[in-house]
Amino acid sequence: MATPDPNFLKQISDHLYNNIDDPTFSIDLLCKELGISRSHLHRKIKAHTGLSTSLYIRQLRLTKARDMLEHTTLNISEIAYSVGINSPQNFSKYFTKEYGKSPSEFRRNLHEASLHENHDVDKETSIQTSVPSPKPYRSIAIVLIVFIGISLAFISYNAISDKGDPLYENSIAILPFKTFKGEQYPYLGYAITEDIINRLSVFNQLKTISRTSSFQFLDTEKSPEKIGMELGVRYLVEGSIQENKGHLKVNVQLFEAETGTQVWSNSYQRKVDDIFNIQSELTEDIALSLGTTISKKEENYIDLKPTSDFKAYNLLTEARNLIRTRKGSDLEQAVSLCDSAIIIDSEYADAFAYRSTAKFLLRELKYQENRISTGEIESDALHALKYEEANSQAYATLGNLYTSNYQWKQAMIAFEIALENQPNNAVYNYWYSLTLRSLARLEEAIEYNSKAKALDPYHPVIHGGYIATCMYADRYDEAEKAIEEDRNKFGDSFIFQWLEGDLLKLKEDYSSALNAYEKALADNPGMKSVLLSKITTQGKMGQKELVLEFINTLDDDNPIDLHRKAVAYAAINDFDNGLSYFIKAAEKGFIASDFMVDQTYRPFKNTPEMQDYLMKFDFIE
Repeated sequence: MATPDPNFLKQISDHLYNNIDDPTFSIDLLCKELGISRSHLHRKIKAHTGLSTSLYIRQLRLTKARDMLEHTTLNISEIAYSVGINSPQNFSKYFTKEYGKSPSEFRRNLHEASLHENHDVDKETSIQTSVPSPKPYRSIAIVLIVFIGISLAFISYNAISDKGDPLYENSIAILPFKTFKGEQYPYLGYAITEDIINRLSVFNQLKTISRTSSFQFLDTEKSPEKIGMELGVRYLVEGSIQENKGHLKVNVQLFEAETGTQVWSNSYQRKVDDIFNIQSELTEDIALSLGTTISKKEENYIDLKPTSDFKAYNLLTEARNLIRTRKGSDLEQAVSLCDSAIIIDSEYADAFAYRSTAKFLLRELKYQENRISTGEIESDALHALKYEEANSQAYATLGNLYTSNYQWKQAMIAFEIALENQPNNAVYNYWYSLTLRSLARLEEAIEYNSKAKALDPYHPVIHGGYIATCMYADRYDEAEKAIEEDRNKFGDSFIFQWLEGDLLKLKEDYSSALNAYEKALADNPGMKSVLLSKITTQGKMGQKELVLEFINTLDDDNPIDLHRKAVAYAAINDFDNGLSYFIKAAEKGFIASDFMVDQTYRPFKNTPEMQDYLMKFDFIE
């Protein structure tokens, strides 16, 4: 850290103290008065103090507040407003974080110390005082404080329980920011929302609802209380964006979902190119308003500026939206947009990371299975890590890539690093749970999948994955309960019709299972996995000829079709042919990722022949 420059820091404090009672006195105004750029100011303050600009300014405000607590009789609210913090609740949180005690406790301790000091002086001068002993009253007060504290703790506990998850100290959902019509960047509000969610996901004790679930409430007419209940959160954030001639105005408010009470609000006005500083400050302000402690590592992540070019960022924003659809043409377009972003900024880590993700999906979803190599996907991810060593999207994509290639140890390491950087990213928790499931670590898989569900309560695939893992773990009652709950939330989605069919088949209710599969296929007639489930159910019902007809349609040169043949033979109790085709599929490089846990494979996995292949594919050691 650089040697502090007293003159520079004094300039800042002088300017701030001249405007101390103005909560709208912004960093931009400070830069204007000092005649330096925002980034220059940030670098100098960081070098001299180790703090971000906003944290340093807050520290100056709190220093002034501490002085006022000591030397004035103003109440706590009056002092908060006097130092430019327009929420007494936030002032109390900030002060407690800085000094280890609340403002009222700080003032009470000063008063008690003063009484003791006066008492000592009186003893020395033998002057008798008529000040009564405060101890009896303090005893009563302590009893009351303890009682109130226990009551508040009980109320708080129930509130947390209602919101669902004791793992977190706090919970929040960032609702989609509104961008006014006619703006040059119509999706900018959505991009800022997503990036703030990603930045907040670094805080381990802050449950931050993911984009998928948050965006379920785009343009909703539901009340904040209803939204809070459905998402399982205590706080909500709303925002709006106006863009005018290259300048942005972002208005944000944080409020309690249950009561609608505003906790904090702010307005940020910058140039469009300064969007990342807005995101950093906004994320930090939200976290601190909720009393979240920000570590050095978390601060570095929040302050990260992914690119120096707004055009590149805008291209990547569009690419991310396309990747989300999982459609072949959209994924190809996403790759092209990432290419363009990289041409503009050749060290744009996120552009490399998401290009890697798009290419992986093109290969994995069979759109370009033979045109994209493992090396190409891996190279993009590693380029992202070259330019940003903690890029979680790159690590998560590597985790999926290594999982698909049966490189389990590498996959585990990649996912664990991604989650170390962003512990509350719902999708990363879910992807990690799938790798754990493949390795038959079912209890851990359920744990991480449950966390993903809490973070993304409206993501049908994450919920479907949880149900499947419960079935693999023979937790049929839990799976059935989850299906019923999710039917109310997602309706008759084909995913849950399919899963209900699997559960009914496991319970040997084949007629009902067949009906569920037919409903799923009516919605998605091209789903080969559901068709296979239907065919194997018919096999269980004694319709052997239908199964053999299906087997004859499959391609012996396709390893996945060889695997399907094996499953079909198993359904009609032809163990030898089933084992033979499982081995043929393995010889061509394919074993189903759930081979270690799916009930279908249990008769086969312990045979000496399959044990050899399971060892070659590193399922077992």
